Amino acid sequence: MEKLLKSVQAKSIAIASGKGGVGKTMTSTNFAIYLALKGFRVGLIDVDPLSDVVTLLDLQDRDLNLPPLNRITCFKDCRIPVIPRMDLIFPQAKTSGVSILSLMNRLYDEFLEQLDKYYDYLIFDMPAGVQEKENLIFLDKMNLILLVTNPEPTAHVSAGGFIKKALEHHGETRFLIWHNKYAQAVETDFRAADLLGNYNRNVPEEDRLEEVNLKDVAFIPSDPTLDLLKSDPSVKFNILRNIQENLKVMLELTLPMISQTKELDTRSFRIIRYYIKNHPQINNKEKYLGELEEYLCGLLGNSLQKGNFFSAKQKDEVMAYLDKVTKIPLRKELVRAWLIVDKKTKEFEMAQGLFSSQKVSEVFHYVDRGVVEFLMTCSKIVHKMPLIRNMSSLLLFNFTLLKLFQSDTVNAIIQEFIPTRQNARGQRVRDRHRQILNLVRNDNLYRKRYLELLKMLRPLVEKQLVAIVNTFGLKSLLFLDDNRKVNRGAYVKLFSNFLHETIYSGLGVTVGFRFRPASQSFRRGADLVIREMGLPA
Repeated sequence: MEKLLKSVQAKSIAIASGKGGVGKTMTSTNFAIYLALKGFRVGLIDVDPLSDVVTLLDLQDRDLNLPPLNRITCFKDCRIPVIPRMDLIFPQAKTSGVSILSLMNRLYDEFLEQLDKYYDYLIFDMPAGVQEKENLIFLDKMNLILLVTNPEPTAHVSAGGFIKKALEHHGETRFLIWHNKYAQAVETDFRAADLLGNYNRNVPEEDRLEEVNLKDVAFIPSDPTLDLLKSDPSVKFNILRNIQENLKVMLELTLPMISQTKELDTRSFRIIRYYIKNHPQINNKEKYLGELEEYLCGLLGNSLQKGNFFSAKQKDEVMAYLDKVTKIPLRKELVRAWLIVDKKTKEFEMAQGLFSSQKVSEVFHYVDRGVVEFLMTCSKIVHKMPLIRNMSSLLLFNFTLLKLFQSDTVNAIIQEFIPTRQNARGQRVRDRHRQILNLVRNDNLYRKRYLELLKMLRPLVEKQLVAIVNTFGLKSLLFLDDNRKVNRGAYVKLFSNFLHETIYSGLGVTVGFRFRPASQSFRRGADLVIREMGLPA
């Protein structure tokens, strides 16, 4: 029995979090899918009372077809296959009065042999928080803990609290830290990657943690394709968001480089540059400097009155930098275009379901006008700015898509491709589960239909691109190959990536997105976890 328990322990990883809402279940599910696709047999054990795995995978009652938790008589009563080589264990709703403690005890008292026989890896999606009877009591049965957090103070404090309680309960616990929605922060007292430091700075001295061995394994950037709130993909919104990001990257690329000066160090200029990136409109430099000082006072908790944050010499250096920023070629036109697109994208996202047809038309009218005016200006001087040459060409492509998909007919073609099912109220809704299966199985029939869709829409994209280039004189912004011919291969690849991400956005899975930063980061993190587990390949 002891040998069997050690074998199961070696395969077991608990995915936990100090608080809810940090992406624990998303991480558990994607990690299990990733292992299964690598050829391992995986048991994903859902012991979170919320049972969010079922929601994420869009499983219906007919898919489960299992007895309630309090009527389980054998192991097959508590597991269902989800994808090849991956089973979901305890998928039933946790509302039958059965405690998590009793479920875990049954696993180890009755089903230990099956766990060892059937699976190479066991992923435990644990309840959020530090409840002793639901989390901590089982830590000694795990190989390691993957602790999921977000880059914000409350998440780090909660995660640190979990670590402290876990170590008090089981001092040999190994922790790997998984950072979701990761982004570098500029706050001086918060380091996005320093969970332990942030925890210790925000708790009483007696609660601090010293010399804890934590290992960061993943830094997953925020990604809308993982957002279940975007479960019904809007083609127009995806394009607007791409254009918004396109322009923001151009704003960042054109900012002058920063370096330490006599009065201001490099970090100070980094914070200033961060502020300018997020507040790009500089109409009056003196007023802008005052607003910057006010921001810094609030950021640093400084009680100095507005206008007294910088010394006179420091103000001169900041003003010189602002002057350099405002003299960047295209800066004025770029800021104007970004402000329009940013405003209209947010309006469309917040209220697209409430818009009348006329209001939707107005949104795209303003965006069309703002972007095309910028592209026309850009085409005249882009040869002098190689830094943003490719981004300008990408913006032209995204603008082409925006014009094309303002057609209801073209939009309907994509909507018809997305599988649907009937919900409990008799409404047709997106069938996310079938799409997930199509992705992980790489279904040949589905792939054939996708290629046919791509083949049908591609000529429309090319025709729309040519029309826009000829109408507005934008030939200088086309992607060209080594022979100075239009690079059709580049446009095919861009459109294929766009179509794929539009169709599959909001599924909550990383598989199938080879080039997205979040997917690449996930794969790297998952491989590190596998190595840390120390199991035979």
